[in-house]
Amino acid sequence: MSRSAAVGLIIYTILFDSGKENEALLAFLKSSPMAIPNTWVMQLEDPALETGVKLVEVAQIHKKIVLLS
Repeated sequence: MSRSAAVGLIIYTILFDSGKENEALLAFLKSSPMAIPNTWVMQLEDPALETGVKLVEVAQIHKKIVLLS
């Protein structure tokens, strides 16, 4: 798990606006398909970005996909 991947996903989430966390993750992963965002960093940013727990959810789903590959 990577803090830099988490920051990258946060930046994409800001660019895509709230409610489009899945789209932000897909756009971020085009450049780093195996990157796993640090869940703890996502937990810190969810309240700041007012996304509920959506950043954590998309990060966890992606982590499971990468680890099962």
